[in-house]
Amino acid sequence: METTKKLHCLITDALHRKYGCKPDELIKERVTAEWEAVKRQNAVCDVAALYELTNWLKVKNTPYFMRYTSGSSLILYLLDITSGNPLPPHSYCPICNTVYWKPLYSDGFDILQDFCEDFTGNPVILNAPDLAVNLHCGADSTPLIYDGHNIPWQSLWGYGDSFLQFNIGLPKDSYTEVYDYLSSHWLLNCYDCAICNGICEGYEEDVKKISISKITCVFLLDIAVNTPGFHDHICTSADYNYIMQNWRTLAADGVEEDFDLPEPNNVADVYSISGMLHSSGVLDETAQFMIDKVMYSPADLIAFRDDIYQYLLDHGFTSEEAWKGMERVRKGRGLPTVTGEMLKARDHWVLNRCEKVIYLCAKAHVVEKILFNMKLLLISPVEWQL
Repeated sequence: METTKKLHCLITDALHRKYGCKPDELIKERVTAEWEAVKRQNAVCDVAALYELTNWLKVKNTPYFMRYTSGSSLILYLLDITSGNPLPPHSYCPICNTVYWKPLYSDGFDILQDFCEDFTGNPVILNAPDLAVNLHCGADSTPLIYDGHNIPWQSLWGYGDSFLQFNIGLPKDSYTEVYDYLSSHWLLNCYDCAICNGICEGYEEDVKKISISKITCVFLLDIAVNTPGFHDHICTSADYNYIMQNWRTLAADGVEEDFDLPEPNNVADVYSISGMLHSSGVLDETAQFMIDKVMYSPADLIAFRDDIYQYLLDHGFTSEEAWKGMERVRKGRGLPTVTGEMLKARDHWVLNRCEKVIYLCAKAHVVEKILFNMKLLLISPVEWQL
């Protein structure tokens, strides 16, 4: 009970630091929903332990990134465990904490790009059908902050008896130090835990892992254990140009390209291109035709399991039904239900796409990995291998 109270206080304090003492109602609702999911999953001790472990890694200047679906949690983002804000695209005022939601955007980093300066230095709207878009807060004229990568929390927390795992990618050479730390200092002493170390299934023979309860450390990164400055960089919309200039390196991330990759128009496209590269059954001749001939942007296509979740929500499914459908499609098992409305809708092409899916990557994984890679490039802009 003591751990639960402490963790809840940490989350509340972090929420208030980020979005003020009276956060937007939608943000409060999301934190509340996630907190209930944490308790339902019996993951309070795991989240608290993850918080301590990542803080220790930061003190040691050890780079890491949260793999798979962890980046979809607003709670983990507020606790500075993950790097990408999973909320829907928005701008907010750091003074009065007013939040302006931007439903016409796929990614918050792209909002500012609808503006430029004229020859007198005044901001000019280039393409902003959302008339609420502006550069300064309407209440106090403070410059706004742009954020939100639009990842549903259900991707991690799920419903019912869904499998929950926090998976951390770490430098290969950090294995001994992390093992010693965990074995001598199991975080918070919440309960007795055994350290299970060995070879990580699904990887090369020399990739090791340490698993404790719902936390798994995977030592697979070919980078330095001590990398000063890595954790100092906070990823913001100011990184837009850097991401766009280095998009191919960031998005491909070692994946062999069987198709000519389309040029991204924005950060949302970069994420989607990477998602299609890391998924199976979605980047094919049909996808290329839709981009080249029908003028779809990569972000308009199916790239992530989260795209299926949003598609089903848009067609009247409950959040739990949409999550269950997403879980089926991402594993290549197809949609559970197809309604007459879905067959007649303008986006009925999604039905055909779902039939081709073999595996769908998690958007949270792609966002976290791209931001992780970007921070490495900023520190050491030379060729590196992950």
